[in-house]
Amino acid sequence: AIFLLIPLALIYFVYLNFSILTIKRALSYLFITSIFTLLLSSFWLIPYVSYVLSQYSVEVERAGGLDGVLGWATVISENASFLNLLRLQGIPDWYNNPFHTYANLFLQNPILVAISFLIPIIAFGSYFLIKNLRERTYLIIFILIGLVGMIFAAGMHPPTGFIYELMLRFIPGFVMFRTPFYKFAPLICFSYALLIAFTFD
Repeated sequence: AIFLLIPLALIYFVYLNFSILTIKRALSYLFITSIFTLLLSSFWLIPYVSYVLSQYSVEVERAGGLDGVLGWATVISENASFLNLLRLQGIPDWYNNPFHTYANLFLQNPILVAISFLIPIIAFGSYFLIKNLRERTYLIIFILIGLVGMIFAAGMHPPTGFIYELMLRFIPGFVMFRTPFYKFAPLICFSYALLIAFTFD
C-alpha cells in the first residue's frame, strides 16, 4: 500500500503547485527518504534479499508452485466481487464458515444488506457535496486510491481477474500477493474513511 500511496502523494503535490521547484523538492524528498529508509532497514533487508534470491523458487514450490498460488488466489477471491468490495465485504472467512455464524446476518438480513449499500453512497456522495475545487482534488485522489484498491482486492474474481492472473504469472515476486483481499482491502478502507469524513464535514 505504501508503494502506491507515496507516488500518488507526490503526483498530488506536484499537481497542486506545479512548478520546477516543486518537482525538484518532491524528487529530492523521495530520494532522501528512500536512502534513509534503505540505510535504516539494511539490518533486515540485506539478509532478506539474500534469502529471496537464493530460496525464491523453493518457497514458491513449497506453496504448490505457480498453480498452487493461482488456486489459492482464486479461492480467496471467490466472493470478492466489486459489489461486495464496494460494501466493504468479500472477506473470505465470512462465507460458509461455521466459526463465523454471525456473518450470515450481514449477508442475508435485508435491513443489514440495505445498510451496507449506504456505506459506498455516503463515501462517494462526498464528491457531489463538495464544491471547493481544491477539496475536490483531494476527493479524486482518494476515490482513485479506493478504485485501485478494489481492482487489486478483487484478485482473481472476474471481470479483472485475468489481469491479476497475468501479474501473478509474469511479474517476479508478485506471488507474495497470493491473498489479494488481505493485502489490498486496507486501501479501500483508507479511502472510505477519508471520503466519509469529507461527506460529514
